[in-house]
Amino acid sequence: FENYYVDTDKLSDFTYKIVSGRDQNHYNLTLCAYESGEKIVCEILYNPNMYANEDIAQMLARLEHVLHALAANPEMKLSELETTTEEEKEQILGAFQTKPTQYPHEESIKSLFEAQVKKTPDRIAVSCGTEQLTYAELNAKANIVANRLRAAKVRSETGQGETMVALLLERNMDMVIGILGVVKAGYIYVPIDPEAPLDRIQYTLADSGASLLLVNQGKEQMISLPQGNIYAIEHLYSDEPDAAWGPELKANPDVAIAPQDALYIIYTSGTTGEPKGTVIEHECVVRLMHNDDMPFNFHEEDVWSLFAAYNFDVSVWEMYGALLYGGHLVVIPNDAKKDSYAFLELLREKRVTVLNQVPSSFYNLMQVELAEAGERLHVKHLIFAGEALQVGKLKAWQAKYPEMNIVNMYGITETTVHVTYKAITAEDIALDVNDVGKALPTLKIYILDGDKLCGIGVPGELCVAGVGVARGYLNKPELTNKKFVANPFVPGERMYRSGDLAKWLPDGNIAYLGRMDD
Repeated sequence: FENYYVDTDKLSDFTYKIVSGRDQNHYNLTLCAYESGEKIVCEILYNPNMYANEDIAQMLARLEHVLHALAANPEMKLSELETTTEEEKEQILGAFQTKPTQYPHEESIKSLFEAQVKKTPDRIAVSCGTEQLTYAELNAKANIVANRLRAAKVRSETGQGETMVALLLERNMDMVIGILGVVKAGYIYVPIDPEAPLDRIQYTLADSGASLLLVNQGKEQMISLPQGNIYAIEHLYSDEPDAAWGPELKANPDVAIAPQDALYIIYTSGTTGEPKGTVIEHECVVRLMHNDDMPFNFHEEDVWSLFAAYNFDVSVWEMYGALLYGGHLVVIPNDAKKDSYAFLELLREKRVTVLNQVPSSFYNLMQVELAEAGERLHVKHLIFAGEALQVGKLKAWQAKYPEMNIVNMYGITETTVHVTYKAITAEDIALDVNDVGKALPTLKIYILDGDKLCGIGVPGELCVAGVGVARGYLNKPELTNKKFVANPFVPGERMYRSGDLAKWLPDGNIAYLGRMDD
């Protein structure tokens, strides 16, 4: 605060001359305040190489907003003070949010898949190695599993009277058959990594209350399920003669599934280290894969790689992205996942067009591919998720494949796989622009300081609302109530507090800054 003393008795001896000048100081940003009559004048001196004119104007607007608020209510607590201007709030709650869109509200994953089977019964649905199944064949095997599960009268009741079936399956087509079989039975699938520690497996089985566990043949005795039965998936989908069944064994189960019925439960450790099961409903995935403002043009000619572990939610995107559009899902075996050379050859052999990758895995693949002179890849969509992407590393890749649609997506298990979408341009790569884009259709994003909106450029907690927010955590009501709260900006809507740190950029894109507890 610059308040220079002047002896008013000597003012008559002064002469005045207007001189244009420019202050310079040792700091990149300096706020100067001084009295001018009954006013306080504030000025900001700044380094134009570090701050844009728009940023400085925004700072001054916020400062003016704060000073007016304090003058109007001198007794205000600092915790009650908001720095975000009304103009910013209007922009954040309006222009920065996605517009309302339509999606098939009454459909389930079961009904959408069965409709796709009718459209493309003879197209290849899934393959692994030399084995493959058409849509009709995959549907028939899934129906056999579903009908036998229904006949077994499996029951494990949640608070909503729903039934969980755990899966402990190797990476092959059985994994896909098992998932679809559980879904078509109207049950909830709980995928478990077969390579996880035994205590983690037993915890998941006990906490989920699964009354049936599907394993691969020969693994039935390797795990215990006190509250239910264990079956080999190969026995369940076998179409050998069964005295209890006729042709109807392969028919679509007559099961009504509501959009708000649970589809799957994925267990994550998060930052607490204690596994928690996130309950995702059918509607959450339906609106993710099918809506009027879908930013991708997926179709039946696409070939998807199933790279993610099936207990990681990106697998939901990969699996249903292929099977709800009539595409071909290629299950990547574990050995190819761990060997960039083998994975690259598989991408070429299967002519994969939709490739989803965790950035750290892709950097290795990119290094191998750029060093080789082999056949060019057929990938049309390269989609990153699961980790922060270093966009600048993609310069050589984008130069080789300028036609490829490169997308960065930020996501959270509790908000159904993906939250944002950002198409990466050549300019982004050249400038190493690492934002995560804007919200996907049906979702709203808020960046909050407590319950207050953060202004543009101000870090805060990233919160997500809209269709796509999970039901909550299984058997953890206190944590659910803490993380899944009422949306303060839309009555009757729920919001998830992610614990991630982010900020708005002036163009409405979002910069991810890491975890708040880091």
